[in-house]
Amino acid sequence: MQKQVEIRMHENHLDPSPLPEESMCGGFCDKIMKNLILVLTVLGVIIGSVAGILLRYASPLPADVIMVIAFPGDILMRMLKMVILPLIISSLITGLAGLDAKSSGRLGTRAMVYYMSTTIIAAVLGVILVLLIHPGNPKLKANLGEGKKNDEVSSLDAFFDLIRNLFPENLVQACFQQIQTVTNKVEVGPPPNPNRFGRNATKSAAKYVIKKSLQFKSGMNVLGLIGFFVAFGICMGKMGERAKLMLEFFNVLNEIVMKLVGMIMCAGTLPVTFRCLEENLGIDKRVTRFVLPVGATINMDGTALYEAVAAIFIAQMNGIELDPGQIVTVSLTATLASVGAASIPSAGLVTMLLILTAVGLPTQDISLLVAVDWLLDRFRTSVNVVGDSYGAGIVYHLSKDELDLFDAQQIRPDDFEMAKTQSFFENNSNHGVYASHNSYQPVQIDDCKVTLASNGSPADFSLVEEEPWIRE
Repeated sequence: MQKQVEIRMHENHLDPSPLPEESMCGGFCDKIMKNLILVLTVLGVIIGSVAGILLRYASPLPADVIMVIAFPGDILMRMLKMVILPLIISSLITGLAGLDAKSSGRLGTRAMVYYMSTTIIAAVLGVILVLLIHPGNPKLKANLGEGKKNDEVSSLDAFFDLIRNLFPENLVQACFQQIQTVTNKVEVGPPPNPNRFGRNATKSAAKYVIKKSLQFKSGMNVLGLIGFFVAFGICMGKMGERAKLMLEFFNVLNEIVMKLVGMIMCAGTLPVTFRCLEENLGIDKRVTRFVLPVGATINMDGTALYEAVAAIFIAQMNGIELDPGQIVTVSLTATLASVGAASIPSAGLVTMLLILTAVGLPTQDISLLVAVDWLLDRFRTSVNVVGDSYGAGIVYHLSKDELDLFDAQQIRPDDFEMAKTQSFFENNSNHGVYASHNSYQPVQIDDCKVTLASNGSPADFSLVEEEPWIRE
């Protein structure tokens, strides 16, 4: 039969003694130590900015001095690149393996709808703003030199490269190389005509034929790795208990990598975003570990906005009026180019070639943006991170009921009853609580007075751990 348990809190538990007030200096020092990484980061930015301004007016520094100054930053970037691969692998697998196929499918659909919607909105917003503000002036370009001419990029080739990289033929090779279509000019023409003295009498005009080939370039194929490990995590989730040991391994790996990244650089965008969303906002880890790594690769709202603005800015600098069809082309191409942009600094300059080629603008004018791209890249990254964070929150809000239902199905009936009892007790800790209990396991209750109510005759006693209850 069911037992009725009355739980009352001791007075000293309900009314804790006030803590001694800390001095103002001690509280300030505690806040500084708690946010030490942030304080040091701000100090580093200030010191680096001041030192850079002062060294700019100094005489040209020797190459060895510049190398010594850049050496710590180079080591830091190499360490961050080292943990990208295990971070993507562990976060995706642990996030998706904890879901069933239906939940993961809905989660992915909602995330992709959000990604594409916000990217298109960002590109359209950039087009509207640049047309209204009209920052480009052809007179300014007359004072600038000609930039370096870049190879033209076909929109179709870029799209096919995106699909090819999504399905890598070699998973190990995808860790450090990705495929790219390369355009080469091959000289073709009639062979030279030798004269009677064995020398060329005339030299025919050279003719060139454009040939395309697939080549591998250095750089991690993040899109291909994400595609594989998303499928891997879903398959692990469908295997259930048979994949339990493997899932525990990747859970431990994910925790180790997150701590390692935090030790290397707490200002890294992805690990900090993980921590803020999971610890501060309470978003489910299964959502963040799927949405954030994928969003960091294909949800480039800041990049889409920048590329749309930059393309029309270059047209304005050249005095070219774009028709409505070309403006639509810029918006769509900026959306697709931002999806395929690599998660590396100044990746927007590379994908800008695709947009300029699509609307017939001079590609060498990218040099107009190089001088300020280092600053714009910081703003683009901020917009990208904020977009990913909002996406995780929206997807979690839409999927919360499904995740709760999935969790409830995984919990045993007894455990589920105890979970409800504990939640009810926590919400009513200031007065007596009556809860039904059907389990025969020992009950651990700290600093509480437990009263067993049987047949209306309560028996008061205080203890920390009860013996197993006996069915009457």
